[in-house]
Amino acid sequence: MEAKSAAQRDPAEVGGAGLRIDSAPGIERATAELRAALLMARRFPRNEAGALAKVMRACERPALAQEAIYALRRARQLSLSPSLRLARVIAQAWGNLQLGTRELVRDRERAQVEAFCWDLESNVREVRVFDVSYRPRGKAQVPHEESRRPYESVAAAGARRQRACILALIPQDVVEAALSRCEATLAELDAEIPLFSRVNSTIERLKEEHHVSRGAVEALLGYPIDQAGEAALVRLRAVLKALRDGFARREDFFPLASEPRRGGTGLRAPAPRKALGKNAARGTRAAKPGAQIITPAPGPESGAGGPDSTVRTAD
Repeated sequence: MEAKSAAQRDPAEVGGAGLRIDSAPGIERATAELRAALLMARRFPRNEAGALAKVMRACERPALAQEAIYALRRARQLSLSPSLRLARVIAQAWGNLQLGTRELVRDRERAQVEAFCWDLESNVREVRVFDVSYRPRGKAQVPHEESRRPYESVAAAGARRQRACILALIPQDVVEAALSRCEATLAELDAEIPLFSRVNSTIERLKEEHHVSRGAVEALLGYPIDQAGEAALVRLRAVLKALRDGFARREDFFPLASEPRRGGTGLRAPAPRKALGKNAARGTRAAKPGAQIITPAPGPESGAGGPDSTVRTAD
């Protein structure tokens, strides 16, 4: 099936108003909205001090602070980054920004999507164009699930790129101040609960939801859990939040080599030894004339008797 652009699809697929992008009414409406937004941005420029104060007040809300921080691991260092929710709160307080996602091309298996953030005051626009694949998995799909899969895939991928576009336009010091305020809010929120109880609770959630062992957490922190402080707790919660939202994978923080195996020691299980005589079943390599090949015979535990070994002489 040929890919269709947004302008070529049915009007109901393009927008709620039913206007085609390439039609005269659609172009006229989009142009009028753009002019109005630019005019309002020039007449009412942002007050950066007031915007920063709004961000700080928003970060004092416990509900936002608990959802505000993601963890990233770069060059073996664990760093904190704003979540999509916090990025949108900062963008709303900063003002005079247009942001969103839109599909450019779609076919049966993939779509090309654009995420953008536009500062109407400085006329700086950050854009991310990317492909999203939503090929059905498994044998059969329930009809309503199959129709919902493209939307959910595009929405999830677009949200991550939209976050990157927002953070590219917001000053870094504003972002860092928001993160610090959220950390302080979290510390004040649980001040009455002992620190070791909060740390153990977070580790239990990592274990139950993502199968992460205590040893893997210690390897991530670089020191025993008993020495973890408030900063370590914030980072562990940020790791949990990033994993829950699908922003990162478990392997990004906890390599497979440090994951627990059946023994629960946190070490990689030893590789099984190759059975002697295995090559004989696949075709033994040619031996030198007169060489002896010694193959162990089945032991008593296998239910077969016989000598300890069988000696065969190669022809």
